[in-house]
This record gives sequence, structure tokens and C-alpha cells, in this order.
Amino acid sequence: MARHGETSTAEASELDLARRVSAEAHHGQTDKTGQPYDNHCERVADRVQGTKEKTVAFLHDVVEKCNHWDFDRLRQLGFSNDVVDAVDALTHRQDETDDQFVIRAVENRLACSVKIADLQDNLQQANTVGSDPVKYKRGLELVAMVKADPSLTGLT
Repeated sequence: MARHGETSTAEASELDLARRVSAEAHHGQTDKTGQPYDNHCERVADRVQGTKEKTVAFLHDVVEKCNHWDFDRLRQLGFSNDVVDAVDALTHRQDETDDQFVIRAVENRLACSVKIADLQDNLQQANTVGSDPVKYKRGLELVAMVKADPSLTGLT
């Protein structure tokens, strides 16, 4: 078992698999700046600490934005329940508002830092291409509010 702060072999393998899944799933997709979508996932992973968080960062958009990917497939590939649960928390539902989505995402311990990094990267991309950044600024404001007062999660 890895000591606190160390990465276990299993976690390192899971991170490596997440990198490969992200590259395969997002192949041919581009981000807001026209770059390969997997670059977004890499930047989000670079913004978070810890192997599990980085694993989730690579997978955070796979189910939502890629065909033929679902939570069962991630589990079948061997991703741990906590990673799949975090990806689930980071997957926008058709019936929820952006605010509801952000609040639900930050309620998951692993998903929280990834959602913040995702919003930051999306904000940076929006500013780069001159698109409206309001959605991402609002998301970051909501995260700060919920972190300051966790009882606000009931606002949905």
C-alpha cells in the first residue's frame, strides 16, 4: 500500500489508462480554440493535484461528449468506483441547469477540484476566442459560494 502522498501502482495504471481512453474517445474532436480536445483534458489534469484527480480530469468529458462511452464501460475497463462516480458527477444531465450541474459536481470530493479546473480552462478558452465567458465565471462564483457555505447545495 502506498504511503500518504505516494502514488500506488494501481493508481498510476488507472491514470495511464485514463490518458489512453481520453485520447481515443476525443480523437477528432476540437476544443473552443480549435485545438485537439484532449489538450483540454491535459490542461485540466495539470491544474489538479493527486493521481485520482488527474485520472478523473482525463475522463471528465468522455461520457458526456463521446459516442459509445458510458459509466458501465468505464467500470468494465477497470476504473475504480470513486473515479466513475466522480465522472458521473461531472457529466451534465439534460434536465438540469448549469447552476444545478455545478453544485452537483462540487458535492463529489474527487469531482470538485476537477470541476474548478475545467471551469478555469473553459474560461481561459472563451477569453482567448472572444466568446461569452459568463457561464464559466458564474460556475466559479457558485463553487466559491458552496465552498464557503456547504449548506447552499440545497439550492438546486
